Amino acid sequence: MYAYYIKKAANSFVRDHAITARAVTSVEFLSAVAEKESYSVYRFDGENDRLIQALKVESFCRTNIAFTVCQGDMRCIFIKSDVPDKAAAKLLLHELAHIRLRHLDKCKTTAFVSENDADAFVNYVRASVYGNARPARRIVAVIMLCLALPAVFCAIHSRDTSDSEAVPVVNEVSVTDTYTVYITDTGEKYHEQNCYHLKGRHVTAVDIELAESLGKEPCKDCILK
Repeated sequence: MYAYYIKKAANSFVRDHAITARAVTSVEFLSAVAEKESYSVYRFDGENDRLIQALKVESFCRTNIAFTVCQGDMRCIFIKSDVPDKAAAKLLLHELAHIRLRHLDKCKTTAFVSENDADAFVNYVRASVYGNARPARRIVAVIMLCLALPAVFCAIHSRDTSDSEAVPVVNEVSVTDTYTVYITDTGEKYHEQNCYHLKGRHVTAVDIELAESLGKEPCKDCILK
């Protein structure tokens, strides 16, 4: 039943803000969405940042690359300034998931809430927007294949007879689902959820593309095992 609620909230989010496949990768677009949700997006450098100190959340920025704070009228989504824009967009969408799921109703910061529900929300959003985009992608793929066929046909017939048994290879491009891994803010690796290296540490669930864009490498004890 709760999964149904998360899916419903994600679909409502997509409709309310006209979220598209391009939008989920745009920091500018998602920042505008945050403004509509009454939150400001702030890129911070470290614990010495004035706003960080004013809100007394220095400890959060030491252990999180992204978090959201709600203190009275002050509502801010913080993302570390050295995070690349593509990765920042993914983090921003994750924080918006916390907001839409009303996690801030019980806590003043997302540093203390469960990440699983927000991860599920993001996956539902992506499934919705990429699902809508796939028919167009298939049409483009068919057009490209049709354009390529004459060239392939000519190439086959122009071969020497000694190559008559050669078979042309067609590479199929497909869209795969994201793979969730777990990182720490100070570690250099990404891990499976049950990796012993994560025991007792604060971890963030991200997809593998984001982890690698942050410079993380696979853990040899769980990912590469």
